[in-house]
Amino acid sequence: MNIKDFWWKWKRKFHRNKDTIAKVINTILVVGFVAILIISASNIIESDKRREEIANQEKDKTTIKAVKKYDYGEAGFQQVAENTNMILSADYTTGEIRITEKATGKEWFSNPQDREQDELATVKNKLHAQFFMKCLNLDKGVAVEFDNYSGSITKGNMKHEKVENGVKFIFGFPTANIYVPVQYTLTEDGFQAEIVTSEIKGVGANPFLVETVSLLPFFGAGGLEDEGYLFMPDGSGALIDFNNGKQNMQSYLAPVYGRNKTMPLDKAETVREDIHLPVFGAKVNDNAFFAVITAGESCSNISATTSRKGNSYNQIYATAVLREYSLKKSASTGDALNSSHTVEYSEDLMDGANYCVRYFFLNGEDANYTGMANLYREYLKDNGKLSESPLADKKYMVVDLVGAVSIKKYVMGIMRPVVTPLTTYNEVCDIVKTLKAEGVENIVINYVGALNSGLNNKLYTSVKNESVLGSKKEFNNMVNYLQEQGVLLFLESDPVNLYENGNGYKENQDSVKAFFNKYAFQYQYKLDLGTVESATRWHLLRPALASELAGKYTESIQASGLKNISFAGLGNTVYSDYSEDNYISRTGTLKLWNDALKTAKEASEYLMVHGGHAYANAYADVVTDISDVYSNFDMQDRSVPFYQIVFQGDILLTANGINTTVDYEQAFL
Repeated sequence: MNIKDFWWKWKRKFHRNKDTIAKVINTILVVGFVAILIISASNIIESDKRREEIANQEKDKTTIKAVKKYDYGEAGFQQVAENTNMILSADYTTGEIRITEKATGKEWFSNPQDREQDELATVKNKLHAQFFMKCLNLDKGVAVEFDNYSGSITKGNMKHEKVENGVKFIFGFPTANIYVPVQYTLTEDGFQAEIVTSEIKGVGANPFLVETVSLLPFFGAGGLEDEGYLFMPDGSGALIDFNNGKQNMQSYLAPVYGRNKTMPLDKAETVREDIHLPVFGAKVNDNAFFAVITAGESCSNISATTSRKGNSYNQIYATAVLREYSLKKSASTGDALNSSHTVEYSEDLMDGANYCVRYFFLNGEDANYTGMANLYREYLKDNGKLSESPLADKKYMVVDLVGAVSIKKYVMGIMRPVVTPLTTYNEVCDIVKTLKAEGVENIVINYVGALNSGLNNKLYTSVKNESVLGSKKEFNNMVNYLQEQGVLLFLESDPVNLYENGNGYKENQDSVKAFFNKYAFQYQYKLDLGTVESATRWHLLRPALASELAGKYTESIQASGLKNISFAGLGNTVYSDYSEDNYISRTGTLKLWNDALKTAKEASEYLMVHGGHAYANAYADVVTDISDVYSNFDMQDRSVPFYQIVFQGDILLTANGINTTVDYEQAFL
């Protein structure tokens, strides 16, 4: 084919397909235009990222600098605030505060005024501090300790500002690149110290997170020449005498409301009593101070120590636990400092609220633990956290009866749990008849494991009789008989501990988790070695579900015509949940428990709880299993009935069952 023929042939095809060719060209142009837009947008994004990286690099350079030469102004205390009863003064060069009681002229100091002469102090700088702090270094996976004097004041990084009725100090820590504000304000009968947790902030390239802050560790500390004691609400209450010569013993340290059971233990902990009340205090000669943790009590520790243990002072104070964490190390590389690790840590356990401790003062005959107990009772009543129950006017015999339990038995050659009766509905009536015949008039029965599936089995969602204990008719006959006899019947429900799947709840999806998404198993421990009994493990129900379950049970009690409610778990167990999708702190759990108990109180005639943490006693008519002893740690000197003094006369109190104690004769006394 010659060139001329080719040309004419192509021309004819062009005319026949010109529309198609036009579409192709148009598509090429559109695609090209879109590509240009994408490339341009990509360049803009990359440019923005680069600018952000540069900004972050500049931010990283903005760290807290240590100042070699600094001037905080004139030394000495300056009056900050005054009211009818108190004067608050502060020294802006040292961060110290002074409280003056106007009626007596008594002065209280944040730090010992004779500390420069302390020849026993191993680290004298600590005596100048208003708080100790422990921070988590994420890079190295270690906790680092600071105090605000050595870590901030001597680095020229303390500032202050006036607030209503007080003063706020802001401490910058160059080593940790964090600012920590602490605030002091006068109240009508004392003062309040706060860690302003909402304003704690890090700057620059900051690998440190605040874990704990021990507030005013030397406030009201007694010296070698002083007489008095430290009071801690350990069990029923305990005292450490000033200068008791036990400096070689371990100092006292315990969490308020007991250990967070979401944090697993591989071995049994030392037998100890819980701290049920968020308080502490000290008697110093003829005066005393008493402190109430008013915000953050569920994430608090109380520490106490006698003199000659690192310094010359007898100290007691509260520590705010702002974060918990867990460290997982990789296989050892032989280099402990540089071995790799993974750290998981909680959010702010205060949930954004400030940590507050309120201090009161007592003098003369009231300057003792009895005066502290009386003061605390009035504080609770004034703040709507304690009211008088009608049951407190009389003396009652409180009887715990166990209905049904699961016992492993062979059935058709297979070992399985079988619900087994211990105290049937008819036997409950027989027991009451016997007690009445012996002259016992006022009786309270807490019936445990009385409902469907018995004790430590499936969670109770409704009031339904357990068939091995009797028929529905026998159950109703028991209820009616006890009402006729004036016996108060409580059917106990435990919405906290999850032992078996069932009734809409499953272990693998409804239980709490610890760090690294591990189940927070609960265990019984071997008596000889203290190691876990793996076969006995169970779960804790997620707090939101536990609160919801308590509500369901409350509604069922109402619908069944019963009048009283008994809850296990809600009155003596506060825990967190570190699962990825259902995180909640102990602070959050405490709010749920309060809501559940309030609902139950409003729906019942009488409410019973066990253990009796302070928050639960705001709603309870009956508190069982209260501590009547102390932990008896080596540092402690003696037990006192502080708990009983506070609540006796307003709540019906009972200790652990006499027949379940090690020394029943002592318990009877």
